[in-house]
Amino acid sequence: MEAGIKLANHHPQQAIALMEATRPLDDHSLSTRKLRGDLYLSAGQPSLAEKEYRTVIAHREIEAESVDYALTWLGLGEALAAEGNRATAIDAYQHFFTLWAHADPDAMYLKQAKQEFATLQTVTLTK
Repeated sequence: MEAGIKLANHHPQQAIALMEATRPLDDHSLSTRKLRGDLYLSAGQPSLAEKEYRTVIAHREIEAESVDYALTWLGLGEALAAEGNRATAIDAYQHFFTLWAHADPDAMYLKQAKQEFATLQTVTLTK
């Protein structure tokens, strides 16, 4: 996907613009909204990312078995932390950990989440 390439090349705003064309697919796939949330987060727009992530979480039935659902909780935690909403961010991370309780402990996303969570628990975030 071209938006993914733009993101990989550190052009999140261009990727967001490309993702606008996928809005008609929002009711059919969690991955488009989750990716859009990731892009907003990368572009320093955590409140827009939060909105996308919360929509994915609210509509799990669209793709009940999608890995994007669990990863959305991680993204939500990151967005909330970036907004300075520490307590709610901690809750989102804990939900992610519950969903990934049986994952390989060396899984990249799990290791990343544990590092971020540890920081979140020890650092007081400011808005």
